[in-house]
Order: sequence, then structure tokens, then C-alpha cells
Amino acid sequence: MIQVILVLLDSSPIGEQALLEAINIGKIYNSRIVCVHPIPRHDDILVNEGQRLIKKAEEFVRSAGLDFDWRIVEDNPGSAVVKAAIRLNADLIVLGSLARRE
Repeated sequence: MIQVILVLLDSSPIGEQALLEAINIGKIYNSRIVCVHPIPRHDDILVNEGQRLIKKAEEFVRSAGLDFDWRIVEDNPGSAVVKAAIRLNADLIVLGSLARRE
């Protein structure tokens, strides 16, 4: 059973798609969705942007009938996800991928 789904949330279309996939999976298992938005350093502009992003994500998740929680953390994305997954005992992590330029 998948009780907690952790989503790495950013403002990219790929990040939005990851959230939508997490919601689709969450509907099957009635999971709680937890979004983590990492920022490189504490900066009021970055925090405000993160809060706007989280609010939009919360609307999507709650409109799907799922529980929602979030974290804005000062860390790099990889470390933020690993630390949050351990702390929350996440059953599944959903994240997008970065496009590589050759």
C-alpha cells in the first residue's frame, strides 16, 4: 500500500507532470501527497515563489480528494528529496527529469 507519496516540486512543466502522476497514483491508494520544494539559499523572493507554487499544488491535490502536506527546504534537490523521504517514511517518490544538452 502506498500511503505517502513524495513529489519534488518545481515550476517546470515536467515538475507539474510529476505532480499529476503522483495524484493519479494517489487516487488509487488514497495516499497523502507531500511536496518538497528545494531552494538553494534562504531568499525572500525564492520563498515567496515556492509558496505560490505550493499553493497551486495544494489546490490540485485537494481537488482530487487527497491529503496534502508540503515543505520548502534550503537544500539541493537530491539531498532534499532523500532527507524528506527518510523523515516522512515515504512509500514512493515521484520526480521529473532534467533535459540534458549534448
